[in-house]
Amino acid sequence: MSENRFVSGNVIVVYCNFVELESKELLPQHIMERIAVCTRIYQRIMKSKPDKSDTIIKVAADKKIAG
Repeated sequence: MSENRFVSGNVIVVYCNFVELESKELLPQHIMERIAVCTRIYQRIMKSKPDKSDTIIKVAADKKIAG
């Protein structure tokens, strides 16, 4: 994994490991909840931070698990 260094701005990290799904299945509930939290954090940053344009969302997942 490469190492990123941030000197300014905002970083949101979303961890979302889960087992592979059938094509008709929805994402697991815990992943949906994490996405909802990420969305609320992002909205708060966009409304209140002076450096809001310097925001990164990183998704951490294992490709072997989720396909």
